[in-house]
Amino acid sequence: MKKNVFLWVFLSCWFVVGGYNNGIDYYYYWWEVNYENLPFADDTQIGPYPYHIPSNNNILGITYHDQSGLMITTVGRLRPGVPSTLNAFCVAEYNQGTSPHLWGFPDYEKNTLKEEFYAGGDQSRKFNKQDKYSTNYHNYYQNNNYNDFSIISVYHPIADDRCNRLFAVDTGLLRYGPNEPIYN
Repeated sequence: MKKNVFLWVFLSCWFVVGGYNNGIDYYYYWWEVNYENLPFADDTQIGPYPYHIPSNNNILGITYHDQSGLMITTVGRLRPGVPSTLNAFCVAEYNQGTSPHLWGFPDYEKNTLKEEFYAGGDQSRKFNKQDKYSTNYHNYYQNNNYNDFSIISVYHPIADDRCNRLFAVDTGLLRYGPNEPIYN
């Protein structure tokens, strides 16, 4: 009798949980993240790593900006070969159940890591981390249009439709190997 009751409860739970998706509908999914109009070839070396390794790209965060019709996605730089960490695609161009191609948001220039960010790369930065908030540091980058800055690694974007703003926290840290700090 106990076996029959256990079997009945087990099968009931299995059918209820297995056959019910908790109200979640899948609109977009990616088996492999593809990008539109990458500025470099996949095998271009940025520091010691290739620019794009498709298997290392996973969507980690997503938000929708209603006024522009853009879906903003993030691909965290957990592994090398991620060409852009903050991305977007136009929702009107893709149907439900497809894998949209992403493009760097706001552009690829701000999303591409510089070679000097990697250990052993070009060490010609004018200021180090301790100088980051000094007047000289601020004046240098303000006069040079912030060309040295890149978005390092973003995980969760939030779109504020009411004020037309996008919030995203950049971790500013890359660590690919167990003993290999890359940029901090």
